[in-house]
Amino acid sequence: MKRSVVCLGLVLALAPCGAGAAAPPSFAAVMQAYVDDFARENPVSADALGIQTGADRLEDVSAAGHDRGIALEEDPSHQTQAIEMYQQVLELDPEHAAAHINLGTLHYNRQEYALAEKHYRHAIEVDARYALAYFDLGNVLDETGRVAEAIQTYSTALQLAPTYADAHYNLALAYEKIKEPRKALKHWRAYAKLDTTGPWAMHAHSQVQRILQADPDGTLRR
Repeated sequence: MKRSVVCLGLVLALAPCGAGAAAPPSFAAVMQAYVDDFARENPVSADALGIQTGADRLEDVSAAGHDRGIALEEDPSHQTQAIEMYQQVLELDPEHAAAHINLGTLHYNRQEYALAEKHYRHAIEVDARYALAYFDLGNVLDETGRVAEAIQTYSTALQLAPTYADAHYNLALAYEKIKEPRKALKHWRAYAKLDTTGPWAMHAHSQVQRILQADPDGTLRR
């Protein structure tokens, strides 16, 4: 079983919505109106607090929307709302890499792999050194049978973040799929060093032992 993660951020409190309630205005619209009203009514305070308008304000709003999307996706019943929230964030800021990552992960969990891949690749276009984006893209490639590409992508994640434990784990699994136990062994060992206590660490240790036991002449120990 592959390891997968979501890019975490701050979580905003959510107001409950009753069944049949009228659709609320978009979160971005609410935030923009609030900031505009505050700045208009409290010009000195707004300036002292660094409250801004235009592009800077929209950047803050998109970040807040991203955080609300995270809060929504924690509840499976709100995942459709989370997708809509991230889409709103990307309308405001098409280069919000973390929103692309989280939207991609929501699609991945719904087995909508083409959409997930699209957003992971866009995150990489925005930030070519975003290790999580390569890791998540590797998961999609692996899941859709493109194991060789997945290996390259996991490897890129590890070039950017050598102590990325989950990338070691999934890369080991990928090497096992293509019958490369020596290469898998390296990454099982790396994972076991980085995660020494969790249940996944036990699996990594068992894989190391299994590979070594299948190597009676000690070739893999050299």
